[in-house]
This record gives sequence, C-alpha cells and structure tokens, in this order.
Amino acid sequence: MISSKQNERVKQARSLLNKKFRDEYSLYIAEGAKTVFEAIKCGAQIETIFATEKGLELLKTFTLQLNGFEVLLVSEEVYSSISDEVS
Repeated sequence: MISSKQNERVKQARSLLNKKFRDEYSLYIAEGAKTVFEAIKCGAQIETIFATEKGLELLKTFTLQLNGFEVLLVSEEVYSSISDEVS
C-alpha cells in the first residue's frame, strides 16, 4: 500500500488535477468506482487504477475483471490528495 504523498506515481496523479498537465500527459483522472467501471465497460484505455481498500472492494462489486490493469492500493490520505471528490 502506498502511504506517502511524496511517491512519484502519486505526485504525477496529483499533477493531473491541473489542466496544463492533463494536456501535457494526455491523461486524466476518472474518479469513483462507478465511473471506473463504466470506463472499463466502454473499453477506455486505463493506465492505472488508484484505489483505497474500501474503493477496491466497491469496484469489485461492479466487476471482477481487474486483471490486466495496474491497480495501486493507496491510503485514504493519499487518495484524498489526488482526488477532486468531496465527501
């Protein structure tokens, strides 16, 4: 589990909150288990799934097909740092 907000992968993901970096990397963040499930279902090209333990369990209720995707388990604190979601 990644618990440091200073992790390089986390820093890159956090940079995607800024449009400049989304354009530069041609990447974006899809947030929430339902949105990720819909992206998988539609055949979207997914680079990495960042998930908390709770989020991963929720995602598994939508689909068991996470094989072939890079899934990084992160702490709640790290997830909050890369998310625009308001709880």
